[in-house]
Amino acid sequence: MNITMKDKKQNTIIHIGMPKAASTSLQQNFFSRLPLINYVGLGSDNTALKKALKRIIFEKDLYYRESEIKNVFETSFKKNLPIVLSHENVCMPILKQFTKIPQERETIANRFKAIYPDAKILIIIRNQFNIHQSMYVQKLKGERNNIPIKKISFNKWINWNINLHENGQDNIFRFAEYDSIISLYKSLFREVKVVIFEEMIKDMQSFVSDELCTFIQVDSEKAMKHYFDTKKNSRRSKASIMTEEGIRITLNFFRDKLGNPQKNISIEKRKTIMKRIHRITHLIPFGKIDTTYSENEKKFLETYYKAGNRKVSEQIGIDLGKYGYPI
Repeated sequence: MNITMKDKKQNTIIHIGMPKAASTSLQQNFFSRLPLINYVGLGSDNTALKKALKRIIFEKDLYYRESEIKNVFETSFKKNLPIVLSHENVCMPILKQFTKIPQERETIANRFKAIYPDAKILIIIRNQFNIHQSMYVQKLKGERNNIPIKKISFNKWINWNINLHENGQDNIFRFAEYDSIISLYKSLFREVKVVIFEEMIKDMQSFVSDELCTFIQVDSEKAMKHYFDTKKNSRRSKASIMTEEGIRITLNFFRDKLGNPQKNISIEKRKTIMKRIHRITHLIPFGKIDTTYSENEKKFLETYYKAGNRKVSEQIGIDLGKYGYPI
């Protein structure tokens, strides 16, 4: 019996991160630019769809309504196009260090399973030594209100998290335990594709063309016409962050002097101004932020991650030690 388009199940991809592993580049350079898919994530322009995806990740069980989210997806997506959902917060464990705290990983995975039981999963992992360096710089510019990151060095931040771990408290190292997140999704979904960040970025364009298009099931030749090859959300210099912070403080000072800021400058206008400032200051190249590990810190990370990384190496058939992962 022939299978018609109506009978075929819609190909669904859930890209769950990792954070600081080219997620923003894929979202803004490819997914959001591609008319050949139904896309929800950073860069997509459908507010209702983005809100529905965030509800899966962040909403507490008390308020969570699966039927409402299903309805938004079903009524918004074109039936003849693949679906791509992309949000790196899916990989984040519950950590009080972050401004936005997602639900437990298991909760999110099961919510996805209930809505799209036949989905395929895309996970991109990155050397834990490098990913924590990038996370520190990310927090330096984005999480200033939650931890005194401006006032502590990289080494103090790492050691602070080591102390949290030794005292049985939430710590930053949990989020890069790749074996647990991969095993979780492999237990629920039929196909889990694990990509090595270090291998992918050698030739990002070839990865998108040869591997990602095949995984999504879109015509590579047509899709690559929409691909934009540029690095997004790259690590920033100390000077760029300090400059932006200085501008922010100055603007806030004059805003307060003007009186009611909403009356003088709308919230949307202020957001637009800060986005432009962010783009400009991001280009300041000098003043590298020191993220050098001490020997003791290196040993800690090696001990913490080696057992899990060996399991991942066996699962995916790739020697992670070749790429400098703690083994």
